[in-house]
This record gives sequence, C-alpha cells and structure tokens, in this order.
Amino acid sequence: GWSRNGLQQLVGDTGTGKTTKVLTDAAHIMFNCNAPVLYLACEGLDKSMEPVRMLRCMHHDPDIAMKLLQAVHVEPCMALSQLMPKLRNWAASWRDKGNLPKEITLVGIVDPYSRLMSNAESAGNMEWDKISKEEAFEMGTGNNFGHAKFSAQFSRVLQGFCNLYNVCLFVVHHRTDKVDFAAGPQQSYMPEWLKRLNHHSKLGGSGLDGLASTTQILVCTEKVRDPVTKTMTGKKIRTRMLKQSHGADERTGWYELR
Repeated sequence: GWSRNGLQQLVGDTGTGKTTKVLTDAAHIMFNCNAPVLYLACEGLDKSMEPVRMLRCMHHDPDIAMKLLQAVHVEPCMALSQLMPKLRNWAASWRDKGNLPKEITLVGIVDPYSRLMSNAESAGNMEWDKISKEEAFEMGTGNNFGHAKFSAQFSRVLQGFCNLYNVCLFVVHHRTDKVDFAAGPQQSYMPEWLKRLNHHSKLGGSGLDGLASTTQILVCTEKVRDPVTKTMTGKKIRTRMLKQSHGADERTGWYELR
C-alpha cells in the first residue's frame, strides 16, 4: 500500500488542469489504499471545481467515482494562519480520535497556495472559524508575514508534521513569469511554452522547494482537435519533473487534458 509522506508540488499557468491533476492523483491513492482526503479550497467554495467535473477526476466508474467524491472532506481555507491548524486538526481527528492506523496515508490538498491571505490582509476581510481562533497563530505571531516568509517557517515544521501523522500533502501553485536577463542567443529561438516550462517561478516564493519530494511544472502548449470532426477535445499539457527524490530528475512528458 501507499505509505509515502511529504510534500508534492504542482506549478502551472491558469487553465493547465492543476486541480484536475491533483484530484486524480489523490483519488488514485484513496481508491487503492483507502486513504482519507482533505481538500482545502483556498479560493473559496464558490470558486471550487464543480462536483460534476470532480467526479470525472475520481474514477472511470461513475458509481465508484461518486463514493470517492463523497468521502473527500472539502473545507475552505482563506488565510496562511489557518493552514496549519486546519491540517493538524484534521490529521489528529483521524489518528487520535478516529484511531486510523498510521500505515494508511492521509492525503491533503492545498489549492491554490497563492490565494491564502496574510494576517494583515485577512483582518476585517474574512470570518474566522472556531478552530482557527482556538489554535492561535503558531507561525507568524505578532507579525504580518507574507507568503515567502511564511513558506520558510512553514517548511521547517511541515516535514515533522508529515512524519508524525503520515501525511502526503499536495500544494498547488500559480506560475508567474520570470525575466531572464542572462539568457543566451539560443534561448531567443525557444518556443514560448518551452521557456515557461524551464522556469518554475511561482507566487509565494521558493520556501517549499527544498522540502518537496516532487515538483511538477505544467504548461499548456496547444489545443487538441478531433481529426475527423475538427472539434476541440482538450489541451496538450507538457510536464517537467523539476525535482524527484524518488527517481530521476528533469524528466519531461505530455498528456491530453480532455
């Protein structure tokens, strides 16, 4: 069974199927290993993927897909200071209260990390739930930490948390453009999608990069059309494995997002 914990990152442009990819991976672990899944909707529940689309990510059998989707715990998470309390309370509820064996991995999803507000931004702009108030702000107490500073602090406690509760955490990031002033002449002839694939700059800084066992870069290169009807069937997604602690680094591939 699946027993690998730690951090898995996905970085991509808007519309590259980041949520689709992470839900498909999580559903695979859930189906094969009976793993509980927590989905933290950082853009708010009103902007989350519709259930009918989430069903297609779960399983090819509609009945199994419905059972898996009903087992996913979806919860809003709007601020950085909510993140760790929500993760810890969820993990503890399974391990300490639910007596779930540690051999079964807990799967968490943060989607997307860049939408989480800092403490200063969240003041007066959101309603705090009971859990977040009770736990207090374990990280960034008394300071207005931004994403980058929070990431550095969050990464130091995250691995201990994942080991303690056996948690595999998927974190979704929005990719940002990076200007490389030192680029040589050979890069000027690169197609635009390849330039984007070679850069993994993202909102929130690079504080989690060193901790991640896997970082996947997703870039949409073109639309895919049916050769007969000429109707669009999906998008061609190029992928790059920037870091892979469990295998060869710098692997590339592609698939069709239908």
